[in-house]
Amino acid sequence: MAELLLHHVTILAEYNQNILERTINYIRCKNGQLQVGRQGVRRKSSKFKNSALYELSDYSRARIFGRAVFDKGGEGIHFNSVRHAGSKCFALFYPDLISDVIQASHYNYKWDGKRLQLF
Repeated sequence: MAELLLHHVTILAEYNQNILERTINYIRCKNGQLQVGRQGVRRKSSKFKNSALYELSDYSRARIFGRAVFDKGGEGIHFNSVRHAGSKCFALFYPDLISDVIQASHYNYKWDGKRLQLF
């Protein structure tokens, strides 16, 4: 969620048009079961903790790493969140790795021209 909101703020700030102000947007979260197959989901180990793979704004090295995992037959990557300490993230290469998807939380946010207000 933190990553999603960061990118929304970046886009909205870049296109700071009046039409976007006071617009209410919706985020619908979903829960599902992770299905790990033969190759498994590659875990970024703690040795990457302070590497460029965890750069906050430059994803170029993480993309190269992800491409290498994909090219070797990996199904995705399990890594620590850089925006929400203690949380885990998954970058999955195939949608069928998630099953039993159900709707979960719903969030609304409003762009006020400078920041998002989540409610």
